[in-house]
Amino acid sequence: IHWANDLSTGSRVPDLVVLLDLPPETGLRRKASGELDRIEREGREFHELVRSGYLELSRNEPERWLVLDSAEPKNRIYETVWARISQMLE
Repeated sequence: IHWANDLSTGSRVPDLVVLLDLPPETGLRRKASGELDRIEREGREFHELVRSGYLELSRNEPERWLVLDSAEPKNRIYETVWARISQMLE
């Protein structure tokens, strides 16, 4: 994931990365009613590896990453993200 991010961003690094974490089975269940693209058709193991990769990145740079449970209500997610951004702007 790190290599792909470097390639796609020209090695630019954001000040904050917000990761809305969701277990793959929940995300796939949400998407099951619509047409699936190539990535969405990958097996559960693939999605677990991708999730694990992003969570590892967040553990390696906790000051840049804000990991949130995407099952939380939207307003709580908004408030948490806004609080973090407000801190950074001070």
